[in-house]
Amino acid sequence: MGNKELLNKLRAMQTLYARIDQDNKAIEAFTQFLIESKQRCDALSEFYENEWQDAVEEDDSRVEKGLPSLGIEAYESSAPNGKYSILGEDTIWNALVDHRESLLKLLKIIVPMID
Repeated sequence: MGNKELLNKLRAMQTLYARIDQDNKAIEAFTQFLIESKQRCDALSEFYENEWQDAVEEDDSRVEKGLPSLGIEAYESSAPNGKYSILGEDTIWNALVDHRESLLKLLKIIVPMID
């Protein structure tokens, strides 16, 4: 390999190294994001399993008495509020299932990358 070819090769590898170094920092940030995302999912799942039905029934009772829905008020006053009210029949379930499916897709990409 001549000097010019070697220099070009070294430049290309230097660039790859720098980009992988940047990738590593992005992966580290994404790892932290995933940890935080799991905490959010765990809290939402806990609410869904232990409190959601009672909250729905209590809100329905308020509406039957002519009082405003706290579910609608929570939806309108929260930021971000998502696409649907937290008291919607499938809101939490669908969000948790979508989250799981996204993680499974991610695993299918990540696992083959580990050698």
